[in-house]
Amino acid sequence: MLFIVPALLFAAQGGQQRYTPAVIVGYLERQVGRSLGPPGGEVRSLALAPSEPTRLYLGTATGHLYVSRDGGRGWHVLSIRLGHETVVDNLLVHPGNADIVYAAYWAPGGGGGLMRTRDGGATWAELAVPGNPSLRAVAAAPSRATTMYVGGIGGVWRSDDGGDTWRNVNGSGLATDFVESLAVDPRDPDHVYAGTWRQVYRSRDGGLTWKRIYQGMAVDRDIFSLAIDPHDPDTLLAGTCNFLYRSNNRGGSWDELRSGLASDHNRVHTIVHDRRDPAVVYAGTRGALYRSADSGATWRLLVGAVSVSALALSPDGATVYIGTEERGVMVGSPDGGFVESNLGITNARVVAFDALPGAPRVLFAARADGPLRSTIYYSTDIGQRWRPLGVTPSLGRIQFLRAQAAPVNRV
Repeated sequence: MLFIVPALLFAAQGGQQRYTPAVIVGYLERQVGRSLGPPGGEVRSLALAPSEPTRLYLGTATGHLYVSRDGGRGWHVLSIRLGHETVVDNLLVHPGNADIVYAAYWAPGGGGGLMRTRDGGATWAELAVPGNPSLRAVAAAPSRATTMYVGGIGGVWRSDDGGDTWRNVNGSGLATDFVESLAVDPRDPDHVYAGTWRQVYRSRDGGLTWKRIYQGMAVDRDIFSLAIDPHDPDTLLAGTCNFLYRSNNRGGSWDELRSGLASDHNRVHTIVHDRRDPAVVYAGTRGALYRSADSGATWRLLVGAVSVSALALSPDGATVYIGTEERGVMVGSPDGGFVESNLGITNARVVAFDALPGAPRVLFAARADGPLRSTIYYSTDIGQRWRPLGVTPSLGRIQFLRAQAAPVNRV
């Protein structure tokens, strides 16, 4: 299928830099090994620093980490050395020090680990989790920040010294070694929940013994996320492969929550409570972001046509940040109005690209936004800045892009 999109007129303006061939070649030579853009990328984790709410960290599906110090308006890549196929699935920021960050990761071919920075991302160190497991979850005890848990393929590991040393805590009763989510009771660092590929487990002794807590929950539920209600720690929400579940008795029994959720948005990846309003909770699904104003009983669509992998909420509840698989970071309010905020993030999947003949400073790129959509971007300064030209109809991803200067500008 061919899309004909009228291009803009790229007339040189007085006072602008002259893009001579020498200038263009010189700039491109300095960019060897770097990404030119366009903005965006697959965001898999997103964390706001509790002690510095304007600072956020994000991890991608391509082994990159970024930081924003201005509330998500601009992002800067951090110097962590992970493979291009590495997935940074979980981030944890120390509650009292925004410079201390933990990044849990895994690789498609197996293996993974946990990285830590103590200087805001300038330098990173690998932490010795036994076996270098493929990690899918990380959590710290709210009542004792030095007690931490990580989970993944291989079970659950625990540290009591802030991550310096770790031990496996697959105690008796844990009948699976695939852990995808963790939550620690804010009142007791030894009271921990583990979401696995088959239901939820609970330990009240730091992992020495575990009990499967599943009454009311279907047996095949894969638990992608767990969230303890900060206003009532006995209440727990579980995001699964088939809608949400809520327990009001520490997992003793579960009720399914799906009112208002579209049937094709049943995979719930992430859940965040509003710490100021006990009735407000957000859920990111495979296809949308939802908000509930009644503790999850009913849900309202906030933004659709995106797969939400991560969620963060400002302390005042006024700003919602979402990490998506298609459109990078998006920022909005409890009422909606979400827009991309990807300045500085350059890990988008480009499926088609071209330069304007006769004016190679003018670049066009088609960014993949899921299996059926693309967004066309253009740059008039060799990729230093990009602007959206338009989103294609949902008729299939662009596979070929060609810019034409004569007889008229078109793409």
